[in-house]
Amino acid sequence: MEAIGQPEETERDYSCENFIGTNVQGAKPKGKTFENEKEKGKYKELPLFYNYGTPEAPRVDACLMELPIVDCKGGIVSKSKEYPARKEGDSPYIKENHSMMFIFDLDDAEIEACLKKMDELHVGCAYAFAKFKNDLENFEFDPERPGASFKSPVFYKRDQMSGERTGQNPTMWVKLNHWKNNKTLFTDIDGNPIDWSLLYDVELKLIPLVHVDHIYVGSGTSTIQMKLISAVITNIVPMNTVTKQGSTLARLKAKHAGLANTVASQLATLRMEKQDTLDHGNFQPQNATLPANSEAGQMHKIPTGSGNNVQGNADQLTAFLGGAPTQTSPVPTQVAPHQVQLPTQVAPHQVQLPTQVAPQSVPQIVSQPLVQTQPPVQTQPPVQSQPVPPAQLQQTLQIQPQPQPQPQSAQPVQFSATQTQPMLQIQ
Repeated sequence: MEAIGQPEETERDYSCENFIGTNVQGAKPKGKTFENEKEKGKYKELPLFYNYGTPEAPRVDACLMELPIVDCKGGIVSKSKEYPARKEGDSPYIKENHSMMFIFDLDDAEIEACLKKMDELHVGCAYAFAKFKNDLENFEFDPERPGASFKSPVFYKRDQMSGERTGQNPTMWVKLNHWKNNKTLFTDIDGNPIDWSLLYDVELKLIPLVHVDHIYVGSGTSTIQMKLISAVITNIVPMNTVTKQGSTLARLKAKHAGLANTVASQLATLRMEKQDTLDHGNFQPQNATLPANSEAGQMHKIPTGSGNNVQGNADQLTAFLGGAPTQTSPVPTQVAPHQVQLPTQVAPHQVQLPTQVAPQSVPQIVSQPLVQTQPPVQTQPPVQSQPVPPAQLQQTLQIQPQPQPQPQSAQPVQFSATQTQPMLQIQ
């Protein structure tokens, strides 16, 4: 038994083929303000509605339009922007924007009819705008010739020289509602909701129900703002997983009956050989190692770690150095302060002087057998000289102490028999 006094609810027809542009109506514009990091400004919004009834019996409600199946490459596009706090002590305001771009296939007859309705929508919005042109401070606006400042929601790419449309598939951006109590709904053919997380980086075919919400007026332009109320997903695949060579595949299968099985067998063999690559997503070549009985020892893997874990990296490095192969007895890694490690072999005739040398230390070093390791070298033939008195000879042979060297000039000094001859040469 039907309830008395309750009319039967019927679902409205929002299909674009039944859309009438003259049924679009406007309301009194609303003034808005905005503030960002660069400037503060004002703009206006003209709310839009649609008469679902007749002029005699109007039924005015939100302006909704259902489109035919459209393409969407990329799925949902989400962006967020941070704005400064509105009041002192408040947190910065983060605004989220979610949108989708629809692509209209010009080869589809339903799409072609839909685009004509979108042009009708553009004209209907222009007439609704003209009724409030004084409030919108656009006194010379003509709905018959709205001009480039009153943009259509559908974007056509035009030739830069002629201004004519290039013939590429037009596009249209729509915004998504993301509020908890008013969020854009996506469903499958059975009406089951689809989570937003599945709709990123995908290629879609969907039937959208859009809300022609308002006209934005600011910065010298006026644009029709569209929001997506809901959509029915008819096809969804990950990005770049569907080939555009479908006809080529069909032709190859018809011409080469066994080619598909041959390629499938080759791919199966290749997958078995590169199973590690497929599991981990990349290929890492195996490190070569030396035999265990090699005199050079085994290869060691240098430890790696995070740059923030300093102590952990130091412990790994110490363990790595301790396990390195050696051919001699291990050398202590820590050296006592001021302890100098001398080389095991010293080149002949090279003596390292200490930083401080006593006045008599140099004559003692000259008399060491190390200086006499090579026979004296005659740089010139012997010179015949006259006898020298004993007193002058004693004065000539007297060894003078050398001055104390500076600490920073301690460099290896070469001593040989040729260096002592000038002191023994008899004039």
